[in-house]
Amino acid sequence: TKDTLYVALSADVMNLDPLLTSSATDNTVNYEIYDGLVKMSPDNVAEPWIATEWEISDDGMTYTFTIRDDVHFQVGEYQDGRLLTAEDVAYSLNRAHEKAWWNYIPYFEYAEAIDEHTVACHLEYANALFLYDLTSPSGVMIPQEEVDGWGEEEFGSHPIGTGPFKVVEHVPDQYTKLEKNPNYWGVEPYLDGL
Repeated sequence: TKDTLYVALSADVMNLDPLLTSSATDNTVNYEIYDGLVKMSPDNVAEPWIATEWEISDDGMTYTFTIRDDVHFQVGEYQDGRLLTAEDVAYSLNRAHEKAWWNYIPYFEYAEAIDEHTVACHLEYANALFLYDLTSPSGVMIPQEEVDGWGEEEFGSHPIGTGPFKVVEHVPDQYTKLEKNPNYWGVEPYLDGL
C-alpha cells in the first residue's frame, strides 16, 4: 500500500528480544519497536527520551532519572497498553544487565524505582560513558508481564515496547511487518507500516 514503506535488509532479522540482538539488521527493526531512557543527538550529546531529566550524584555513581508520565506500552497479549512506570524502567535495565549475552554495561550495579516516575541507577564505579551506554539496543523498555507470559525463550517472537511501531507479524527468513503504534507518546510516524 502507499502508506507502507518496504525496506530491504542485508540479512535476516534473527531476534527481536533486545537482550539477544546481535546484528545491525536486528537493531534496524528493534529501534522502531523500543525506546530507551535517552537518545544521542547527531553531535553525540545525550538527550531526554523516556527520561525527561536526570541528576548525577557528586561521586558519579548514581544517576536519578525522572520518567515521562505519558508513555504507554504497545498492546500485547498480557497487558493492555498500560502506562510505563519507573518499575518498568528498573526491570528492563536490570534484566538487560543480568541476562544480555554481551555483558550489558559491565559497571552497572542495579536500578531501583524510587517512586512511580523516578528511577535511580547505581554504578559500581563512576563512568562518563553511562548515558551513551544507555542508548544500546539492549537498554530499552519492555513490560515484565509480556516476558513472564511468553517466557524468556518466546518473548523475542512477540516483542512489545514503547516505540513508534509495533510488530504485527514476524516470519523468520522472510519478513517482519510493523504497523504504526496508535498510542505512541512521541511524534506520530508519517507511515502506517514498515
